[in-house]
Amino acid sequence: MAYISTGTNEYGMPDVRIPPPLPAYRIGTLTLRPGDVCTRQLRGSLVIHSFFVDFDGWGRHSPGPGEKFGFERLENILPPGSLVRAVYPTRSWEETNQRREPADRIMGVPWWNMICYDTTDFIVGIRKPLM
Repeated sequence: MAYISTGTNEYGMPDVRIPPPLPAYRIGTLTLRPGDVCTRQLRGSLVIHSFFVDFDGWGRHSPGPGEKFGFERLENILPPGSLVRAVYPTRSWEETNQRREPADRIMGVPWWNMICYDTTDFIVGIRKPLM
């Protein structure tokens, strides 16, 4: 990660390094950032789908039965007319990186083992009790 240097102070102290802001993706009136966990619902549908926003316009999700958790372009996850909501927005680079680690661990997990809600709950650290 690149840092923004604020220079030295009047006493010659070392540069203070400030991480740059997280990149932002505009989806209609909503701003999404890497690390956000969102839901989307197609107009007229009762089904709500959850996904993880990654870098460079990519998202990660379990598309449906027979599919595996993996990468997909955000424009494919969010067809026109989708209702989108950030349910677990990220607040920092650290939080984004903490969420990417569990997302990496479940890459390729089949939908039958973890539906979209299970994957995004796992990414944000929600542990469900065993039934």
